[in-house]
Amino acid sequence: MKRKNLRRKAAPGRAVELPDLGILFEQASDAIVVVDARTGIIMGVNPAAERMVGRSRRTLCGRHYLTLHPRDQAQAVRKVFKRQARSGGGPDEVELVRPDRTRFRVDVSASRIVHGNRRMVAAFFRDVTARRQMESALRDSEERFRVLVLNAPVVSFVLDKKGVFTLSEGKGLAKLGHKPGQVVGRSSLEVYRDFPQVTRMVRMALGGKAVLGEVPVNDLTYEVSMTPVRDERGRVVKVIGLANDITERKKAEAALADEHNLYMDLVKSLPAGVYRLHIRRQKPWGQREWVDKVESNYNLEMVSDRFCQFLGATRQQFEADATTVVKCLHPDDRQDFTRRNVVALETMQPFEWEGRVRHPGPTQWVRFMSVPRCMPNGDVIWTGVLLDITESKRAEAALRKSHEELEDRVRERTARLRALAAQLTQVEHKERRRIAEILHEDIQQRMAGMLYIVQGVVADKRGLLDDKEARLLLTQLTEAIQTMRDLTTRFRPPALYEFGLQPALDWLAGQMRERFGMTIEIKGDRNVQVDDHDMRLFAYQAISELLMNVVKHAGVNRARVLMRRAGKTGVPIEVSDQGCGFDVTKAHRALSFGLFSIGERAVDFGGRFDITSRPGQGTCAKIWLPTARGSVMPEGRQVVRA
Repeated sequence: MKRKNLRRKAAPGRAVELPDLGILFEQASDAIVVVDARTGIIMGVNPAAERMVGRSRRTLCGRHYLTLHPRDQAQAVRKVFKRQARSGGGPDEVELVRPDRTRFRVDVSASRIVHGNRRMVAAFFRDVTARRQMESALRDSEERFRVLVLNAPVVSFVLDKKGVFTLSEGKGLAKLGHKPGQVVGRSSLEVYRDFPQVTRMVRMALGGKAVLGEVPVNDLTYEVSMTPVRDERGRVVKVIGLANDITERKKAEAALADEHNLYMDLVKSLPAGVYRLHIRRQKPWGQREWVDKVESNYNLEMVSDRFCQFLGATRQQFEADATTVVKCLHPDDRQDFTRRNVVALETMQPFEWEGRVRHPGPTQWVRFMSVPRCMPNGDVIWTGVLLDITESKRAEAALRKSHEELEDRVRERTARLRALAAQLTQVEHKERRRIAEILHEDIQQRMAGMLYIVQGVVADKRGLLDDKEARLLLTQLTEAIQTMRDLTTRFRPPALYEFGLQPALDWLAGQMRERFGMTIEIKGDRNVQVDDHDMRLFAYQAISELLMNVVKHAGVNRARVLMRRAGKTGVPIEVSDQGCGFDVTKAHRALSFGLFSIGERAVDFGGRFDITSRPGQGTCAKIWLPTARGSVMPEGRQVVRA
């Protein structure tokens, strides 16, 4: 009768009042479901359980508790419920997974409810989804950490407060000749007693100080960090450490340092200035903005010593203000420099510019040559060189001046050659006329006289000449032969070809004495020889021409010829007098045929002609000839000076 009444009272849709649970039951944060231990009917549901299940207590009360759980998990719940309903004892728990993958831990405990003295079973539902996710993540993290520690090329270790290894893991142990866990239980001070730097770091960490440093071990280098761990009283209870093998990194750093040093040595040894400009290009800009905002947009990251030297400013000035480059240029060249910079940046083409610098110093002209490189963020790195082209500019100016002078000389020489050609034609005509006069007035007349005598003898049929006719014929024949001999000797002196230049000069001196009453003093080395026939003839003719100038213009009857050997390659010849002298510049402008001809022919033979004279101080003409063609003239070129 009682069971029927209980069932009737616990019909679905009617909640059973459980006054013993009170306010705690209603306000509990955990979901609580009270079930009749004998029938399994839900007797009470608190608000938290309503929210968890998503149903009202009127819907839940009076139903069997298994309706709250998925079928595949009902067996586990029934087993726990029966145990609690039968014997009670300590609480049981079971974890359930709902269809939406949320997890609930169910704590089931049997309790005696005052109402009706019936045994009730209370089930506490707690959402453990987040905790299980955290636990799973923690397990995954621990597993990944363990895999990392075991497989990473590092050494992780833990020391107790006495410095004894309690953990030693990591693949990095292999390079030290150890296995994971091999040194556990041993003192770190003993294991690394041969490495004072390691033991010093261990003592510092055990003393409570975090340490970080690089330690050389055999041929390896490790970066070691040790962090002390303290208890609630601040005492060091252990030290956690990590050792990373940085041998390859140190080698790379050393190689990089070597390359940097090599680069800097090359920069210092270059005869050019090197610079690197960093341009922060935040937006499109024009020429005026470049000028106005260069301080914030431009930064000279590196300038070499020669760069500073060429522009006349210090490295600190360039690094502090990039416009110092523009300020170091000549004011008239700055606008062109700025314009060319803007064009190069807009087109990202190599920049090359020449201009003048402002500071007074050895560097007056410079040339910028650089190549811009655009970075992914829009910035531009501009690396280039600065050349001192002052000497090049001077050489160009000198070359232009030399070219202009050469053109003037060519024009002057052309004019002189034209005049020389005209004079040569006149001289040739004069010489031909003189020879014709000699042949006509002298030789031809004598030949006509001899012909007259012979014709008389033939006409008279005497067959023989008388003494007077024979003497006359002999005289005229002798004089005609002598005249022809003198004429031949004048053009080609036999002594010059048979005996050499020195005997020919002796003969010439005798001729000058006989014809003009001139005393010619021949001095120098009488063993000097000029091997080339043309040069020997030129030397003879040049000396003859210079002596004739003495006869015509000097106003004296004495001259000197000095000939000697200069080393093994040249023969200097001097013809001098103490006459009235003359203004060489005027004679040069007058284009004296004799002097000009001597100079030109001397140059053709690889020699030089130099004449020095002043009014009232005499004249000295010098000819330098090589002993053989192809010899090098010692210095200078043909010179005519006062």
